[in-house]
Formats: sequence, structure tokens, C-alpha cells
Amino acid sequence: MTSDTHFQAMDRSQSRRRVVFNPEINLGHILQVIAFLAAAFVAYGALDKRVTITEVQMTTAAERYNELKSDIRDVQRSINELNRQLAVNSTPKK
Repeated sequence: MTSDTHFQAMDRSQSRRRVVFNPEINLGHILQVIAFLAAAFVAYGALDKRVTITEVQMTTAAERYNELKSDIRDVQRSINELNRQLAVNSTPKK
């Protein structure tokens, strides 16, 4: 067989090997679709759960921040009152 006939034989065999659509649905196809849908639902459920947990954590952090701001204001008021009392007590009496 010469190289030309070899290439011709390859051309014929390659032209015969076309991709053919097989419209048949079998159990494997059905199981694959069911598995894909189940995986999508599980992934969405996990994502939804993570988002909910993050929202709760953000709410808790915001509440703590507000409490800290309130505590800092109380400490500032106390320091200001002490400064006033020290100022009044340290003034020379006549």
C-alpha cells in the first residue's frame, strides 16, 4: 500500500465516522438529569443557608457596635463629669 492509497483509505474511513445524534432516552440519561437537579438543589440550599448565617452575623455585629458606641459615650460623660468636679474642687477658695 502506497502512502497515497493509505491517505485515501483514511479519508474514506474518516468521512464515514460522522457524529450521529441518537434520539433515544434510556435510564442512564434519566438518572443523570435527576442527579444534576439534586446537586443543583443541594448547592442552592447550602448557599441560602450560608447567606442567612452571614446576615445573622452582620446583625449581631451591628448590635455590638451600637452597644460599644453607647458604652463609649457613657465613659466620655463620666470623664467629663469627673473633670468638672476636679475643676470645681481645685479652684482656690477665698
